[in-house]
Amino acid sequence: MFTRRSRWAGVALTTAVLAITTGCGSDDAATDDGVQVLAGFYPLEWAAERVGGDRVSVEALTPPGGEPHDLELTPRDVAAVEDADLLVYLAGFQPALDEAAETAGGDHTWDAGDAADLLTGDAHDDEHDAEHDAEEDAGHEDGEDHGHDHGDDVVDPHFWLDPARLADVADALADRLTELDPEGADTFTTNAAALRADLEALDDELRAGLADCAVSTVVTAHDAFGYLAERYGLEVVGINGLSPSAEPSPAQLATISRLVSERGVTTVYTEALVDPAVAETVASEAGARTAVLDPVEGLSDDSAGEDYLRGHAVEPGHAARRAVLLVTGGPAIQLRAASIGYGEVPIVRGVDLTVDAGEAVAVLGSNGSGKTTLARGLLGLATVLAGEVTVLGAPVGRLHERGRVGYVPQRHTVSGTAPATVREVVSVGRLARLGLFRRLGAVDRRAVADAVDAVGMTDRMEDPVASLSGGQQRRVLVARALAAEPELLIMDEPTAGVDAASQDALAGVLARVSAAGTTLLVVTHEAGPLAGVLHRAVVVESGLITYDGPLAGAAAEPGGGHHHGEDTGRPAGRPGYRLDQPTVTAPPNRPRTAGA
Repeated sequence: MFTRRSRWAGVALTTAVLAITTGCGSDDAATDDGVQVLAGFYPLEWAAERVGGDRVSVEALTPPGGEPHDLELTPRDVAAVEDADLLVYLAGFQPALDEAAETAGGDHTWDAGDAADLLTGDAHDDEHDAEHDAEEDAGHEDGEDHGHDHGDDVVDPHFWLDPARLADVADALADRLTELDPEGADTFTTNAAALRADLEALDDELRAGLADCAVSTVVTAHDAFGYLAERYGLEVVGINGLSPSAEPSPAQLATISRLVSERGVTTVYTEALVDPAVAETVASEAGARTAVLDPVEGLSDDSAGEDYLRGHAVEPGHAARRAVLLVTGGPAIQLRAASIGYGEVPIVRGVDLTVDAGEAVAVLGSNGSGKTTLARGLLGLATVLAGEVTVLGAPVGRLHERGRVGYVPQRHTVSGTAPATVREVVSVGRLARLGLFRRLGAVDRRAVADAVDAVGMTDRMEDPVASLSGGQQRRVLVARALAAEPELLIMDEPTAGVDAASQDALAGVLARVSAAGTTLLVVTHEAGPLAGVLHRAVVVESGLITYDGPLAGAAAEPGGGHHHGEDTGRPAGRPGYRLDQPTVTAPPNRPRTAGA
């Protein structure tokens, strides 16, 4: 992440659709403090910082976590509009700011929409046929406007979700800033060109990833994604209108729910700044899941990142890949008639399993059931003996960037005699993205710090790992995996052997990671401590999947509850052969058992 707030990101998707460019400046030459810019909402603030660089000072009127559509200005805000060297806003998007621009902005306002080639409702007709069909089926029997009127006078303001339009706005902003600060012309032009290059790279990645969608219909909480749809050939159905406060009628909700079922839509998308209740209703009626697809109108504590381009200081390609998986509903994990084992001995036999991007899944089973072998097969630590196993779209072992998959093993793997600190252990996780022979730069060090902060261990950053409790060591291992910013996080028995407080802390970490769009696969004997995070259960018994459904329904299945007892970890007929975990030595005066 790049700007003001510190949190672990992701994507999220959020990372999918991105940034905006807008301006800054003053009618006079720049002062020592730079051009004072006031932006309407966060995307404009971020873009002004990118284009203006160190020659501008930028503030946003919409506070972090605020809904920009509903912005209300205080007298102090209006005074700030009058005092700013430049007001950067989007006419028609925030009515209160439109009024302030007219009454107090004078000649120092800049409307980003002038350079964005904004679309009216009619221009989105191809993307919204399903919406109109829903309205016709509903009949508008109550005669009310439900926020779906796409007449010529309705303009879609969400242009920043089209990288090409965003780049055009950046170029125009550079020209405007040059007028205000001629000495900074080279800086503004260079910065705008760099932003365009970033956006073109993102555009290429998204276009390639979205080219072959099995389902091209995307159902969202409010109608904010028309530009994304037009750019990449999707059909977006907004449950609400262009304003998130608009509410559909019951008949429209029913029609959209039927559309979700008929078209095989697996996910209904909510937003960080919009009440998810209506979207959750549609998803529940249609048997779909929900996930967050952020239109990047504003930044909040639930956002996947601090920067609309990268979302945790990673290259644009990483952000785009996660976005493609989330938008298309493509599987993060897929097994088809897969048998997995060790040597030539199958432990998991002929199973089918699909885990969509963004899901949080518990893999349950008794000791020796094969649940850990299944997970290890996804990591290339067990052999795929038959069938197909793909992870993030690539066959196991052929995923070129190892950092895209994070793994937290059951047992702490740093020797108690090694003087490694928390920082050093977590930094090792970052090498999965960089490669073994590259040094960590400033961006990587920030990623490490953010990962440690995400698990609540910042105050122990320089402490030896060996001095930590079992629960704290478990959180360090989670941070090590998060430092690589994985799209898929696989964990083996994360709550085993840790106290209740540590289990609660881990649940909070995983809830934030899941909200950022990361796919979670958690192998566990008992999902109870993580029940608020994991919503789907896969029960494995005797190498077969015996249940796949809601977590609440797994308790009645064999292997779905809490299991104790000894596990030899050996397949029949192969004495001494390792199954899910190596045999370990118990402390003195305790019986020797096998880990599972």
